[in-house]
Amino acid sequence: MKRAIIYTRVSTDDQAIHGYSLNNQKDVLERYCRQNNFQIIKHYEEDYSAKDFERPEFKNLMEFCKKEHKSIDILLFTRWDRFSRNIGECHAIFKQFAKLGIEINSIEQPTEDEPTSKLMRGIHLMIGEMEREVIAKRTKEGMRRAMKEGYWVGKPPKGYDRAYTDQKKPTLKKNNDSKIIAKIFKEFSSGLHSAEFLRRKYYSKLKLSKQAFYNMLKSPVYTGQILLKEYKDEKAELFLGLHSPIITKDTFDLVQNLFNKNKKIKIIKNNPHFVLRGHLICNKCSNKLTASFSTGRSKKKYPYYHCQNGCKVRYKTSKADAEFVNFLEKFELKPEMKELLTRIIHKGIEESKKSNFKSIKSVDENININYNRLQNISDKYVDGEISKNEYDQFKSKYDTQIKDLIEKKQSLKLVTKTNLDYLESSISLLSKISSLYTKVSYSLKQKLIGSIFSKSLVFDGENYRTNKLNNLVKLIFLKANELQEIGKEKAGEITRLSSNAPPLGLEPRTL
Repeated sequence: MKRAIIYTRVSTDDQAIHGYSLNNQKDVLERYCRQNNFQIIKHYEEDYSAKDFERPEFKNLMEFCKKEHKSIDILLFTRWDRFSRNIGECHAIFKQFAKLGIEINSIEQPTEDEPTSKLMRGIHLMIGEMEREVIAKRTKEGMRRAMKEGYWVGKPPKGYDRAYTDQKKPTLKKNNDSKIIAKIFKEFSSGLHSAEFLRRKYYSKLKLSKQAFYNMLKSPVYTGQILLKEYKDEKAELFLGLHSPIITKDTFDLVQNLFNKNKKIKIIKNNPHFVLRGHLICNKCSNKLTASFSTGRSKKKYPYYHCQNGCKVRYKTSKADAEFVNFLEKFELKPEMKELLTRIIHKGIEESKKSNFKSIKSVDENININYNRLQNISDKYVDGEISKNEYDQFKSKYDTQIKDLIEKKQSLKLVTKTNLDYLESSISLLSKISSLYTKVSYSLKQKLIGSIFSKSLVFDGENYRTNKLNNLVKLIFLKANELQEIGKEKAGEITRLSSNAPPLGLEPRTL
């Protein structure tokens, strides 16, 4: 009889979008354990985001496993996105459990300890991470819409407390600190006192650090405005807030003029001769390499990457750039391996579609519930059971919930297609990355380097190496290598997915 720990997790978004519940997960896991003759020795229940493993109950689970690992055989959960939505951190956790001799698995998306199955597990985790990013993107865009309408969606700044409008929308109200803040702005605008002098003068009342105090003096929120920061193609913009100002715009402008008086202008250098600047680190001291031109005897200028830390590390850009193209070639997938990975990805996406269908059905049910509630309050208003004010409040609440649910439904419809397009385009990119790199512009070269290599590159004059790849590239690269290693011994396992797949695929076998 296997001894199992069961783990259930949910977050606010999971409940709203997918209709997951802790009780449902627990019931499914307990039923699975009964049917498979597993003994449940512990159950951990979590109401926390899976963006990382900094979760209270998961930490308790890990501590228990470290102490009692000899009496534990397996950790079970319903789906891989219940375990994690961060594929990068998963690898370290897998290693920890492997050292403890504890298996980790999902009952709805089970995987085995063999390369093709591990790749499928990676795809499940990658899809979970992408879904988290879609949710985060939708949440951020929703917050930006609210800010454009004058609502305050973050933590209240010093001088304000959280408040709500009649429609239950978040805004701000002044507290006792607002009078002190008004005094600070007025005193600083006179030009007679430095910011640090005023910070120390009022520290006992506001308790602000140096940076927090400076940020306060630069924040337009105190003029009754909300600053919407730059995002994608949208430029930073100020919107009129629903909250009351603490200071006048004239006072705020005086303060900003005093700040900008000695402001240094930062020069951003983008030179197509130095495409690897910002991505290379010194192979001796690990500091970032800079780049510049060196003038030869003939007065001709030659571009170099070099270290400024006294290491005397110095490489011609022509040599470093050419070797980098050779380095990229090592990440290119052979056609047969590209076909195999594409088939595996499609299989994972199909499973994700089934899950999304259930989620969309759950969202539809919640939409209908809110429509019925709207109809119910309309009937009560017509029958005189509730007042016009009560009707307006309820209607605003249910209209907002319906709008949010419809947006969530649209996101769910898009997420599977987005996942498939992203994964397929990534594999296609890896099959011709070096030739593509040589043809694109400077800015696209920079983006390509950053998208593949999560951390800086090390060049020793002849060869490149890197400590960290993009999660998806790492997943494809490592699993392709595992597949080629077992190709001779277990060709049958691979040919279940592709009868034409050869034992060798991605080179090199190690970085």
